[in-house]
Amino acid sequence: MKKNSPSRNERRTEGIVRRALESSRQEAKARYCEQSPDNRRIRALLRGASKSALVGGKPPLGAGFPDFLVEFEDIGDFVIVIECKAGA
Repeated sequence: MKKNSPSRNERRTEGIVRRALESSRQEAKARYCEQSPDNRRIRALLRGASKSALVGGKPPLGAGFPDFLVEFEDIGDFVIVIECKAGA
């Protein structure tokens, strides 16, 4: 498996999170996106957030893309960032 290739277990975790978000989306008045945020402000904040680019104390060079971003209609400046992992 390639170093940056997500494992099958990580994909399974993403599926669990996706189903949970879908089932509670209307009740929570929330919307979510996967890896590429629609919100311009959030995209700007993530522009230099790649942890893989952080080498020797230098600032990151690339954009960070979490697996899921959740925004709520009723709460404007609140975002949940979800990064799925294969095991805990």
